[in-house]
Amino acid sequence: MSEEPEYCKNCGTMNAPGAALCANCGESLKPKQAWFGPKRVGYGYSPRTWQGWLIIIVFIIIVILVTRFVVH
Repeated sequence: MSEEPEYCKNCGTMNAPGAALCANCGESLKPKQAWFGPKRVGYGYSPRTWQGWLIIIVFIIIVILVTRFVVH
């Protein structure tokens, strides 16, 4: 059972089967996952990756700091 070579979507280089990065440009060969996606229940979006959660945490910290120092 032979695996097919993977082609880079960025530069078109043929890479070895199972490669994680392009040998030519270094781009990831794995599909990118969105940081936010639709909620499973209800309306709106929710974080799907650690980057999405990091954005939420930084936003909360900024809101807390602004309300503490600007309102007083």
